[in-house]
Amino acid sequence: MLFPAAGFESDLGLYGAWATAMAEHGPGGFYDSVSFADYPPVYLYVLWAVGLLAGPGGDPGELIKLPPILLDIGVGYVIYRLVRGWTWPGVRSEKLALAAAALYLFNPVSFYDSALWGQTDAAGALVLLLGLAALIRGNSEGAAALAAAAALVKPQFGVVLIPLVLFVLIKRHLLRPGSGPRHRPWAPRPMADWLAREQGWVRLLTAFTAAWVAFFALALPFGMGPLEYLERMFGTAGEYGYLTVNAYNVWALVSSEGAPSLAEAFRWVEDTVPLVGPVGGVVFGAAALAAGFLWGTLRAAARDDRWTLIVAAIVLAVAFFVLPTRVHERYIFPAIALMPLLAVVQRRWSIALLLLSVAAFINLHGILTLPLYGTENVESLALGDLFRTQPLITFSALLQTGVFLWVAWQLRPSLRTSPDRFEREAALGSGPTTTQAPSTRAPS
Repeated sequence: MLFPAAGFESDLGLYGAWATAMAEHGPGGFYDSVSFADYPPVYLYVLWAVGLLAGPGGDPGELIKLPPILLDIGVGYVIYRLVRGWTWPGVRSEKLALAAAALYLFNPVSFYDSALWGQTDAAGALVLLLGLAALIRGNSEGAAALAAAAALVKPQFGVVLIPLVLFVLIKRHLLRPGSGPRHRPWAPRPMADWLAREQGWVRLLTAFTAAWVAFFALALPFGMGPLEYLERMFGTAGEYGYLTVNAYNVWALVSSEGAPSLAEAFRWVEDTVPLVGPVGGVVFGAAALAAGFLWGTLRAAARDDRWTLIVAAIVLAVAFFVLPTRVHERYIFPAIALMPLLAVVQRRWSIALLLLSVAAFINLHGILTLPLYGTENVESLALGDLFRTQPLITFSALLQTGVFLWVAWQLRPSLRTSPDRFEREAALGSGPTTTQAPSTRAPS
């Protein structure tokens, strides 16, 4: 309402063209009918509905932002339901759940990404939250299927959820069978009852099967198999061979072979040219990302409780923005959707969310107000030029890096005995509490 027809001009144009192509050709003919498409299938189904609503020859432009806004509401609702369920029957359960949803829905980063920018990250955030909830509950098949779906929304969501699900399920069903929660998964009743009892290696097979069923159900209508998916996604990544693609992370502060950094000259620097000796930045970024992911996934598998799994997911989400090269400014978005879960039950997490949101807002506002990217009614917004200066880019990059280091530190082994804040809230005003088993305890 405040900025009608505003947003990232080229993206809005692409989404409109894709919506029309989906309506005219359907999934099977989509990729052959457009000159450029770097998205995997899931959000294309959403654009299909938009194209059909616009009708033959209609302009879907006015409808393009409707799905992201509705998906934002869906993300807020899932956050509300999760926090309410985890803190029930505590006296503050309803207030905490509403506060958590509000921390997402009224975060300027959420507004910028969906309502103003017109981007699609809320779709991936929704699938990521549902997959994490399934993993926490012990629904191995649901978590695996949603991990596959997350990769088909955008690769960065699958990159967060797939390794987390994989490492935890290997621990629960192979290394320490029966160590995870026992809840009935999503399945017909007789099968669900059997799966709830069976906690051994068979559950790895059923989870693996569920993931492949989800992948093929979503991708095959587009004529896309695993190899075609990987080829398309790696091809897309190869088109952006730069230290940073507008992301204000540590790579925005790095120059290479005399080329000034993004912070210095606001230009992209290739990540394959030698940075230290013969080694390019892309190698250092990949190594740092691998180390960050190993830390997060191994700690998640070792602890495997609700609090740790949420923290580990946040670690992976922020790591994917901070550590590798070739990162876009919006890749921090999954963390913005995950952190409200913890922010309402522990003050330090609310501070971390605030700091990350400030840094991300500087990044998004600086990029969207570029005349090259934004529509006319947003490119002249105040502070755009300031947010593209070296001091502000440096501030944003260091702030987001600092938040990552703090979040990763929350998985240190010395925090093994701190209680789960959700259980503490659930016990408030709900009568006598029982002694908590060590396996359900989580770090502060």
